[in-house]
Amino acid sequence: MLAFLASLIFVAAGEVAPPPPPAIPDAEVVRYLKPTELVEWNNATRINGAGETRAKMGQSILRTSGGAVAESKGPKIGGLTETPEQVKVRAQKMIDEGNAQIQQAAPALARLRLAAATRAAEKTKPVSFDVEVAPTALNVAVAQSVVRLQKQARDLGYAKTHFIGSISLLGDG
Repeated sequence: MLAFLASLIFVAAGEVAPPPPPAIPDAEVVRYLKPTELVEWNNATRINGAGETRAKMGQSILRTSGGAVAESKGPKIGGLTETPEQVKVRAQKMIDEGNAQIQQAAPALARLRLAAATRAAEKTKPVSFDVEVAPTALNVAVAQSVVRLQKQARDLGYAKTHFIGSISLLGDG
């Protein structure tokens, strides 16, 4: 409720923040980054990917730990044994490490995405096709068009120009 009231106060004051630039896909971010930023982007995406992989491995271990780890009644000879609690602790540690890597890379990725989106918005500014034309009488508009066409024909080297229903207005023949 307070946030709503605060937004109304900002709207009433007339100080509305400009909208953020439109987001662009990660595949296009590299097109708009400077070389030093590109190196930082590659490092951050590598760390983020490693973190996601690590977290997924931990989640996979957690999902399969219930049925895969058999209750051992004694030490197993020739193999490693872990209790279900140890498996869960190990999996949770992997998930936490993965999340930490993702959190480490997130600020750099967000900053570089914003920089690329800003540059993309600067390069691709919207074009307005609105044309403000002053209304003129039809006979004046036709006369101006005829004069323009006659001038272009004369400039292109045509000796005689004839427009049906019009007269030569340039005075050169």
